[in-house]
Amino acid sequence: MLAAAILIVSAVGIAYLSSPPAHNSNEQQTTTETENQKQIGAQHSLRGFIRFLFPDGIAVFTSVLALATILLGWIAIVQIGYLARAERISADSTKAAKDSADAAQKALIAANRPWITADALGERIYYDVNGVNFSIKYIVKNTGKSPATHIRINPQPIAPAIGIETSFDVRAQFANLIASEKRQTKNPFGFALFPDETVSQIVKVNIPQEELKRITQKVDFIAPTIVVSISYRMGFDSEVHQTGFIFDVKRSDQPRPASIEKNRAPSGIFPDEGDIPGQEIRLVRSILDGGYAD
Repeated sequence: MLAAAILIVSAVGIAYLSSPPAHNSNEQQTTTETENQKQIGAQHSLRGFIRFLFPDGIAVFTSVLALATILLGWIAIVQIGYLARAERISADSTKAAKDSADAAQKALIAANRPWITADALGERIYYDVNGVNFSIKYIVKNTGKSPATHIRINPQPIAPAIGIETSFDVRAQFANLIASEKRQTKNPFGFALFPDETVSQIVKVNIPQEELKRITQKVDFIAPTIVVSISYRMGFDSEVHQTGFIFDVKRSDQPRPASIEKNRAPSGIFPDEGDIPGQEIRLVRSILDGGYAD
């Protein structure tokens, strides 16, 4: 608008300068001398003022045209800036709305999803050609508000080779187990648990004979740890969820003939003492546990 007004004013001024001075016809010269002088004086005054503003009409018009072009360019830049700002505001509003919807969905799922908890009891530790076997009863409960499906108990026994290994990272092996189970998104196996329902399952795992020999190469006892991942799915999504924990396997502190005779700690597990009944097995939650649930 402003640029157009400048161009119009400039064009009018140049047109006026380009026109010849007005001359009175023979008929008009019959008017009084005073009126002629007034008209001529007014014309000369206006023409002089315009010539003062526009000494060279074409040059001035060109200059005004250039200024108008610059002004239009500046206005275009300002408009682009406002459009970009409006686009950013729109994008931020869209993102905020999406984040709010996602947060509401997560809150809804967390309030109504299943949650699996578990306890473990030792059933038996025994030796055979396969190595040392750990038979553990897991008491699994759904404390959430919807069914859990494809529940699978995945224990893994490990033990340090004392005097041979320089490091024994239980947490790393626990993280590896969790990650491995997380990838089993379409595993068709497992069982279902409804809210407040509890199921007990005995799961046997073992440390192979060759590994047992390596572990006891420098010592005559083992210090087993079992890392556990209980994986399950639910109807709200297709992800695998897990409850994980770590427990150390020990023997009862009650002295027995073999421990007294050989001056051994009663809580130690010595393969040469043979099988261990369930009532003498203690499962102690590891201080490295930290707990895991998602």
